[in-house]
Amino acid sequence: MNVCFVANDVAPSGAFKMVAPELERRGIKTTGLVAEGKPPKFSKGDIDSAISKSDLVVLGMSAPAKNAELEIYAAKKAHELGVPYSFYGDVAGCWGRAQEGNWFYPVARNTAFYFGVRDEDGVKDVFPNAHIFATGNPVRETEAFPVMSREEARKVLGVKNDEKLIMVPGSKFVGANFSILAVLFEALDFLHSDKIRLIFCPHPGDTEIFAVDWRKILKIYEDSKTQLLNVLSSFDQLFAVLNKVFNDSELAKLQLNAYQEFLDSSPVPARVITKDILSSAQAVNGADLVVEYGSSVAFMAVYRRIPLLTLPVIAAANRCKKNNGKRETEVMEDEVTIVASADNCLNLSEDIEFLLIPNSEDAEDLLASQEKKYPLPKERGEAVRKLADAITSL
Repeated sequence: MNVCFVANDVAPSGAFKMVAPELERRGIKTTGLVAEGKPPKFSKGDIDSAISKSDLVVLGMSAPAKNAELEIYAAKKAHELGVPYSFYGDVAGCWGRAQEGNWFYPVARNTAFYFGVRDEDGVKDVFPNAHIFATGNPVRETEAFPVMSREEARKVLGVKNDEKLIMVPGSKFVGANFSILAVLFEALDFLHSDKIRLIFCPHPGDTEIFAVDWRKILKIYEDSKTQLLNVLSSFDQLFAVLNKVFNDSELAKLQLNAYQEFLDSSPVPARVITKDILSSAQAVNGADLVVEYGSSVAFMAVYRRIPLLTLPVIAAANRCKKNNGKRETEVMEDEVTIVASADNCLNLSEDIEFLLIPNSEDAEDLLASQEKKYPLPKERGEAVRKLADAITSL
């Protein structure tokens, strides 16, 4: 049996990279065409070739629509070649991206299998001809195991023992990030605290952190405007030019740094933490509170029993509904987070204050719910095994 994996986004790419070795161990050959949230290094020709040699195609369900173009192409090519194809949904409600009006809808009816993180109503309506499996999420399972201690993370971040650290993990949707931060600023302003620190950790798929000021570049290359503008249509070519001309420190001077400029307006000391400082999986270990909406970091916080506050600002909520068919995220449905209103910053400030107090009733109740709903996995690799079992059984 030969299995071909195709994924664009970080989450499905990571899951496929984890399950492939287990399948290989069982004698199943695999081909992994995964972009890991970066510009794909594989082409449609590579997809054609891989599918023609495969017995099953397993596809990610990337978002937004522009990120899913190669996955949709692969589904159509598999159908054309008579190779059964399936989708892997890395979050609850991921199947909503195949509902009528969304980007996977044209290839939903011919889907042979759907691998989801849990049993959910509505999946069969979207994939009427598919066999449905609840396999869990291999990547999320690893999030239950810290990759850095609290003390180590806070030392790198420069947070003192008597200070409270609030972490805001970003999404790929820039508008939601700024909206959440803006509402949070308003709430923090009510607290008048000099012991709160704030960090924002951009999503790996957020291109805003790489944005550069073209005016500065064109000023440097006044005599080469035409040559430079010719490569603007290709990010690969553009980054090749920039990396050849500038070293990292010089390139940093050309970046817009919109997030840090915005954070400079925060009522408490705030900074952007990029992966060259700490990854989100490392930084979360030092946090006293995580404020998010729809981030996978929420599960890291839950497994580490860190107070979690979900802030469904309208920009993020509408995007979530478009991508997943509903505004409620898994942690909201599982009641392991405090869901705050973005419309009342005074109430939000009170929620933050109570959650930052050790052993407060609100924090204790929340942590008890986290322990009940998300017990620590008994073994590493359980989700990998379940996904591999499902694929092997086909």
